[in-house]
Amino acid sequence: MAVTIYMAHAQADLRGALLADAQQKLAQDAATTVYYIVPNHVKFDSEVAVLQRLAQQNGYDPQSDLYAQSRLQVYSLTRLAWALLKDMPNQQPDIVQNTGLFIMVSDTLREYAPQLPIFARMQAKPGFIAALVTQLVELRASRITPQDLLQILNDTTDDATFLRQTLAAKLRDLAIVADALAVKMGTDRMTPLEVLPFLATQLAQHPLENVAFYFEGFNGFTSAEWQVVQQLVQRYPVTMALLGDGDQLGRQQPGDVFFKPMTTAQELMRLAKQAQQPVGLEQPQTRRTLSQTSAQLLTAWTHLGEYRPYQADQLAPDLSVFAAENPIVEIQEVGRRIRRLLLADPDLHLRDILILARDLTPYTDHIPEVMAQLELPYFLDTDQKMANHPLVELLLNLLMPTHERLQYQNVMAILKTSLLRPFQDQALVPEAEFFDVVSYFDNYLYANKPFEARWRDLDQPFELFTVTDEVADDDVTLETEDQQINRRIETLRRFILAAFDALQESFDHAKTMREAATGLVMWLQKYHVTDAILAQRDQYLAAGELARSRQGSEVWQLFTATLDELVAIDGDAAFDLAQFKAILTAGFAGAKFSGIPNHLDQLTISEAGIVQSNRYRHLFFIGGTRTNLPAQAKTTALINDAERLIVQPALQAGEQPKYLQNTAQQQMAEENLLFYGVLSSANTSVTLSYPVLDSAGKIADMSPFYQRLVSTFQTPVDKITRVPADSAALLKNYTSTPRATLSELVKLIPTYQQSSAFKALQNAISVTQQERLERVLSAPNYRNQTEILRPEFVQSLFGQQLNVSISQLESYYNNPLAYFLQYGLRLKERTTNELNVAQTGTLYHAVLEQVIRELIQRQVSLRDVTTDELLDLVSQAMTAELSLPVYQLLGTNGKMRAVRDHLVKISRQLMLNLQQAAHANGSYPQAVEQLFGFPVKGALPALEFSGRRGPIKVRGKIDRLDRQDPNGVFGTIIDYKSNGKQFDWAQAFDGLQMQLLTYWQAAQKNAEALGVEAIGGAFFAKIAPERRRISDFKGDVDALLAGQVPPEIFKYRGLFVAEPDYLDSLELLDDGEAALFYQLKKKNNGQLYATSDFVEADDFGLLLQHNAENITQAGDHILGGEFPLLPTMGSLQYTPYTDILRFDRSLGDRYRPESPKGKTAILKILQEETADEHDIHS
Repeated sequence: MAVTIYMAHAQADLRGALLADAQQKLAQDAATTVYYIVPNHVKFDSEVAVLQRLAQQNGYDPQSDLYAQSRLQVYSLTRLAWALLKDMPNQQPDIVQNTGLFIMVSDTLREYAPQLPIFARMQAKPGFIAALVTQLVELRASRITPQDLLQILNDTTDDATFLRQTLAAKLRDLAIVADALAVKMGTDRMTPLEVLPFLATQLAQHPLENVAFYFEGFNGFTSAEWQVVQQLVQRYPVTMALLGDGDQLGRQQPGDVFFKPMTTAQELMRLAKQAQQPVGLEQPQTRRTLSQTSAQLLTAWTHLGEYRPYQADQLAPDLSVFAAENPIVEIQEVGRRIRRLLLADPDLHLRDILILARDLTPYTDHIPEVMAQLELPYFLDTDQKMANHPLVELLLNLLMPTHERLQYQNVMAILKTSLLRPFQDQALVPEAEFFDVVSYFDNYLYANKPFEARWRDLDQPFELFTVTDEVADDDVTLETEDQQINRRIETLRRFILAAFDALQESFDHAKTMREAATGLVMWLQKYHVTDAILAQRDQYLAAGELARSRQGSEVWQLFTATLDELVAIDGDAAFDLAQFKAILTAGFAGAKFSGIPNHLDQLTISEAGIVQSNRYRHLFFIGGTRTNLPAQAKTTALINDAERLIVQPALQAGEQPKYLQNTAQQQMAEENLLFYGVLSSANTSVTLSYPVLDSAGKIADMSPFYQRLVSTFQTPVDKITRVPADSAALLKNYTSTPRATLSELVKLIPTYQQSSAFKALQNAISVTQQERLERVLSAPNYRNQTEILRPEFVQSLFGQQLNVSISQLESYYNNPLAYFLQYGLRLKERTTNELNVAQTGTLYHAVLEQVIRELIQRQVSLRDVTTDELLDLVSQAMTAELSLPVYQLLGTNGKMRAVRDHLVKISRQLMLNLQQAAHANGSYPQAVEQLFGFPVKGALPALEFSGRRGPIKVRGKIDRLDRQDPNGVFGTIIDYKSNGKQFDWAQAFDGLQMQLLTYWQAAQKNAEALGVEAIGGAFFAKIAPERRRISDFKGDVDALLAGQVPPEIFKYRGLFVAEPDYLDSLELLDDGEAALFYQLKKKNNGQLYATSDFVEADDFGLLLQHNAENITQAGDHILGGEFPLLPTMGSLQYTPYTDILRFDRSLGDRYRPESPKGKTAILKILQEETADEHDIHS
């Protein structure tokens, strides 16, 4: 028995040395079995490679001859443990996974809460129990007890610093929990990390015979692994290959490239000496087959990694470095370079190429699309979390509290997994058909957000579409599409209710955790969730996605294993739904899928922190920025880094050293060794790259590791941009597959379409991508322009004559194409039951209508009722309106009730404002909600206009009409607006504000019917005060917050004719006086200030004429099928049609020009137009 250490740099053939030694042992003793131990992650690769090397050593050709060797077996330490333990006489260990530990620790925290001053407070904090379990597992695997750590604290110093005090308090709680956990675990249960220490114990009690152990690929060992190594060193021949410099052994310093493996060698020698075993140190001279570049890089890094100067005696021709514009461009360039390598070397396989990153996160979303474009099969060798799998989503949402299970988000999360589907005609409803009805069901739930009571009221079906009962006699047996959708929605509703009720019934009957677990599994089988998992598996298999096809069964296995642990540990405990869900959540939290390659020949894409084989020929290291390489490690353990540094020295100083996990700082010190391992993974070429802009769009600097190599070898750094510099660059550097090259080709169309290189690529691509090529080449000529609709389409959508509201015509001028989408195609936003501005405006209007209508019936004005009477009328109207179904939302919770109270407050304030203004004159309300152009009783005739393409009828609703004077000479139009709208002359001229003028025209035309002789003015009444930011307030903020700043004065804003009698009927003013409630002020000479909202009679005639022309012109455009993309500047901010309009100024899209602002400028234009027309006619 002896310990032999083979130590050399990565250029040496350490594997060859180990296998030669092993071959000699096997030849010397026919009874010897060699266990060849490698890191777990490379176990399969190593097994294949070791057997191939043995075949060569024994004269076989690995490519053509079959070779097997039963006396040399390749294992990882964990697999070795299970292989040896199964043959040992003692009982096999009962492994408790993290879920079981979570259960035990949760129980312990509840049981010992009074004795745990720190942990009892923290147990409700998300993630705390999982962190506590992780810490306990680390201590158990290291055979360290909290008492050990407490003893170190007590022995080392009397220092009472805050850090030591907090650590001591934490360790006291930890000791209580650890002791309780030890009792619960007993002697026959252990965690997965304790399997190796258990093996060490068994090896001490049950020695093996005729065995030898060889270790390759390790730089160091965990505490649990050291315990096994120690037992092996004491009893068996152990041979280990380690990186390092044998001549410097014992003189290594922290920060040296080989500090960790050389320190491991020293510890191995110490163990051998302690066991009185001879130690041999060998430094093999045989070299691996490496290119000049690979050898130079490895030699250079042993100096550069330690900040020692290095003068390269040879170049590194196969070292390439490039900086890409961003991570997407970087991975595209890597793919293109790989394709060029494959073309240049027919013997090269994809499996010979490795792509590594220190952190793959910025790339994982882009890799599938880029590799698909470049037609490069790949294996993403990283952990994929189970937590996002549909089965996990289903289970955790099913276990929501009963009162939340039927909430919209929860129901849709369950349905979108497609694992809970109706089972009809002995089969699951097909997934496509299921998702079709789910999309309608989603729209219904989103629009109505039904409460549980509504879900259970089966007399009231869920109906997305309103269907009339008017059908012809011969059509009574036919079901319309809307009726069919409604029926399917109702069927799905009843299925969900039945499934949820069956689950709840199962839980209601469950008295223990065991019964709940049994009930849940039976429910999943009854509702064919297991069948749905198998159906998903078959779909993935058919699509060739082997890895994804296994995921459903992996989740199911973990789910059942978790339930098994729950039943074994807490099966007889009282059932608690929240605890049941917490246990399942803990089971899935850290779980990861076991990745399997889909192809025999494919790229490997992995992270540098994962141990890699050194069999690759070409290495691409991506993402080498200053922030990623070296990596910034973080420790999230319960015993933090500062606390570990206090106890680590004493733990490692004893005769039996014990080890805690390294601190983040210690892990970062090993980054130079990790990078050395990266460089050693390939034997031919190395390409280093990084993105100039990171995934967040921030500028990223080159890694200092890269910089040292670039400076040493004077390697040029290529700049790879998203767009090729020219067609020659495209031809040289950006070509790959036809599809990928076409994506690059399109970027050069504007400038290089006529070049010979461009045309050559165009011809090559056209062989396989002709249709796609034509579409791409025509793309630069695309203009975001609409076509004029054919007359038959216009007639079908709008009829032969246009019946339209004035607000619709305003929307045409605001955005013609959006008008077509809204009123032609009748596209609607997804309905929701959230209260929007339109609904609150409707509520205000309805309350005002009821109150004013009551005053009209009493033949009184707002002046003639008391404030209390008025507010009582408001309350009655508000109560009546809020009882309507549309406003039921306002009573659902505290927040909505606060909104309701605010709406009531605004309505009361508005009515008080109107009453206050009514005292300024003698007006009386004459009509409310006066319709014109509607086919109902009491409505006035429509305004009719003769357009070039057909008649135009305009309809509308006048909120309120007042008789302004007792004799009924003048009438005043009032239009309520939620915002503080004013009459805007430019908008009126441009057709964007036609409402007041059109209402004026309709009322004037029907003045006699309305009980007045003429309309004197039209005003907007602001409903709600504007919400202003305190930062925008110019006065005393303290006074504002104290309520000492008077509110803004209510004013009617609009337009009125400068008729003296009408002015006096608004407010009787002396010269130099200003009206309180109107924008009206007289100069000292009796003239009106220009800022007043007046218009002279002649000018008003011009304004009305232009308004009529705007109406006619809009009608002609609509009936002519003209709907250009010509929005006003602000219209795109709130339109729901942004994705359809696709407004893009780079494509030549333009905003509609605006007219000059202000009354004076508009009147000048109107007067000039009239003068020009007069000149033409004269």
